[in-house]
Amino acid sequence: MKYWILALLLSVTLIGCSTQASQPELPPGLQKWNEQMATKDIPSDADVRQTTLAINGMSCPSCAIGVEYQLKQLNGVYDAEIKYPEGNGVIIYDSSKLSAKEIAESSTIYPATVASDEPYEQ
Repeated sequence: MKYWILALLLSVTLIGCSTQASQPELPPGLQKWNEQMATKDIPSDADVRQTTLAINGMSCPSCAIGVEYQLKQLNGVYDAEIKYPEGNGVIIYDSSKLSAKEIAESSTIYPATVASDEPYEQ
């Protein structure tokens, strides 16, 4: 009996591995979210800087995702990575479009302050 169950499980596993499931299309809202969360291409003529923000009050990883989402929607932000455990985030942005202070002030979910701001080195 044990061998029969083992053989059945092995067969199901092999069949499952050999078939390819098609990827379902994402709902429009989730597709838009994925596009906004992606890192944007940095133009060669952009005045790119990197700022580190100290972010207060985050209580879970979802908080960091919310702040990151909010910052990535700003015109001129190329990338943002918010780290919940550390309570900070690194933002890559075009300084001709906005300043580090403006980025920090745009975090309406949790208060943020500029910890550092320097030229971005790719």
